Amino acid sequence: MTIQSHWYSNVVLQLLRPSIWIPSLTLAWGIVMVSMAFVKTWQGLIIARLFLGIAEAGLAPALAYLVTLWYRRDEQARPIAFYFSAATLAGAFGGLLAFGIEKMNGCAISLGPGASTDPLRKTRWSAWLVMDCTVVISLVAFWAMIDLPSTATFLTSAEREHLIDVLRHDTLGEPSHFEMKFVWDTLCNPKSWLQAVIYIGMVIPLYSFTLFIPTIIHALGFSATNAQLLTIPPYAAGCICTVGLGALSDRARTRGPFVAGVSLFAMAGYVMLLATDPEKQPGVGYAGCIFCGYGNLPGYSLDTGVDWW
Repeated sequence: MTIQSHWYSNVVLQLLRPSIWIPSLTLAWGIVMVSMAFVKTWQGLIIARLFLGIAEAGLAPALAYLVTLWYRRDEQARPIAFYFSAATLAGAFGGLLAFGIEKMNGCAISLGPGASTDPLRKTRWSAWLVMDCTVVISLVAFWAMIDLPSTATFLTSAEREHLIDVLRHDTLGEPSHFEMKFVWDTLCNPKSWLQAVIYIGMVIPLYSFTLFIPTIIHALGFSATNAQLLTIPPYAAGCICTVGLGALSDRARTRGPFVAGVSLFAMAGYVMLLATDPEKQPGVGYAGCIFCGYGNLPGYSLDTGVDWW
């Protein structure tokens, strides 16, 4: 559902302003996640996840469009990198938050009869804590987000005119309107399909890593609680590398060599995990996790920048 919902985001964004659409998406998935704290059945969880996928799917395309409104193509890797580094930091703090929630034991929330014996009470408490913050931030974004350089009140009139002129020259000769033939040209271009294959090759290991890293670390012999804390260094390594390589690739005005280079680190990390006996060499396996974070996270950010170019 997430994949199928990607296409609609920027279509709606053409009808609404970024300052309306992006906070609306954030508010929508915040409400869905809060509602998941009350889910009691498997069917209810699936329905909630369905709506969560629909809401989350529009964010990345919308932010991609927003970046192109403010930056030249050879400057876009840095804001993209900052966006993904923020997501990486969220993963790092997520481990710390999970550790704290483990200690709180869902003590400050009651979700009806039997809540004290509910095996999912910590998960429900986590949904409340995190997504309440998401809802608040989304409401602030309705007021704080700026749509276009032409409406940026923090810029002077001369600065606005200069920025608009720079962006206009960067896209000189490119169509600013939509025609169906652009879709067919893209579908018939072999480079589009090649980039799609590359993108899939980046996404699968990335999401496998981010979704299962606590389980992987736990399998290395660490306790479940410590495994949550030990997810922080891999994410921190990925965050630092994402920001640094984003700036370097903008300076070099190229993406491919950087994507290939960090992918080698990710490959080395997976080899270390596969070749490690978790009982005898947990340290080597954990180092492999750090290599995976160092390679997967910035690689995906840079490759996404290629897609948006």
